[in-house]
Amino acid sequence: MDFTHAHLFTNHLPIIGSIINFIFFAYALSKKRVDLIRLALWFFVVIAVLIIPVYLTGSPAEESIINLPGMSEDLIEPHESAGLVTFIIMEVIGVVSLITVLIYKKDTKIPSWIGYSIAVAALAFIISAGITANSGGQIRHPEIRPEEIKTE
Repeated sequence: MDFTHAHLFTNHLPIIGSIINFIFFAYALSKKRVDLIRLALWFFVVIAVLIIPVYLTGSPAEESIINLPGMSEDLIEPHESAGLVTFIIMEVIGVVSLITVLIYKKDTKIPSWIGYSIAVAALAFIISAGITANSGGQIRHPEIRPEEIKTE
């Protein structure tokens, strides 16, 4: 398996995992179940770790396809920029989630403003990940490219 395969293989888990965990986290917040909130926060930490290889394999994957017919920097640059934003959002969520579970590990309550802030950030991640995934798909799927960047 090369970096391109690794990038394509690893990018689905953080996206799908974050959607499932967001739903779980929203449920936990709505029921005020601190045990489930902690579990969801740990899942955000895991997703933040899982997204690291996705990000790190991006540049090597670009190097392996940039000279292929129909490829251009105009196709790859939006995906690369969106990927950086998506990566940063998830790493912030992961760090804040880890700090939260460590600080409030013995408490019977986690401040609701922290939970809701993480939920909003998780929603921002899901939106950003969708944009990143769409721009990544456009690299090899000309049928979904906007008209102005079609290369063939």
